[in-house]
Amino acid sequence: MLFGGHWFIVRPEDYSLSVTDDDSICSLCIDDNAYIYDEFVLGDAFMRGWYSIHDNDSTPPRMGFAPISGGTREKL
Repeated sequence: MLFGGHWFIVRPEDYSLSVTDDDSICSLCIDDNAYIYDEFVLGDAFMRGWYSIHDNDSTPPRMGFAPISGGTREKL
């Protein structure tokens, strides 16, 4: 995923979620409304591995990401 000029890796484990304890049933965390909007939402599928940092005092406001300590997320 390209965000703010930086590539972020989104792995299958980022957009899939086990629903049962034995992993026999899983759910995909993908929204199918892309055909309606020209925008998308950075939801749980991406945000599970990142802290989001909001700087509303700057002009224009900024947003950044930092990987959760000990996590497997990385920025290219």
